[in-house]
Amino acid sequence: MPSPAPRDAPAGDSPTDASLTLLRIPGATQQDADTFWLTHVYQGDRMPQLTLRAVALGAGLGVLTCATNLYAGLKTGVAFGVAITAALLASATHGALRRAVPRVAGAPLSLLELGCAQTVASSAGYATGGALVSVQGAWLLTTGHHLPGWTLLAWTFLLSALGVLFAVPLKRQLVDREQLPFASGTAAAATARALHAGGVDARPRLRMLG
Repeated sequence: MPSPAPRDAPAGDSPTDASLTLLRIPGATQQDADTFWLTHVYQGDRMPQLTLRAVALGAGLGVLTCATNLYAGLKTGVAFGVAITAALLASATHGALRRAVPRVAGAPLSLLELGCAQTVASSAGYATGGALVSVQGAWLLTTGHHLPGWTLLAWTFLLSALGVLFAVPLKRQLVDREQLPFASGTAAAATARALHAGGVDARPRLRMLG
């Protein structure tokens, strides 16, 4: 099927459903496009995003996604994307914490905090699934023995650092300027939006996810 026609970015202050589709950010130059994105699309200056509780929640869930993806990858040879899984786990875990220890958990996560926690947790899963499974399997097949633990640890930290350093420039080029549709990111955003919806809006969206 042909790709849907790009649509103009929303001009309001709040995120809309249009932000889940392929956007065409106007601007004669790349600087104009970046300015429009920061002014009309970016919401990190209007609601909490990179907070301590979001990072801590994502790191805790990252231990789980890291271990499960590594185990499944070494058993089957396939690395699984865990973006949607991480979003579901982050929302469910924080909801359980708010019921069990409301003073510690605090207010509900904002939509961007949920995205932050999901990003941290899914990054851990991707790091082990993609980096360790492929390297360990290829090395074992070619040499007949496993890599030492310190080598695997150094390899993981190196790839993680590269991911952090290249995240911003790649995002600006591939997402903001070229407007490439990333299926897993769009699906995770739709999941987070459905989980964050309240009242009657939440029920039909969650039914579609099921």
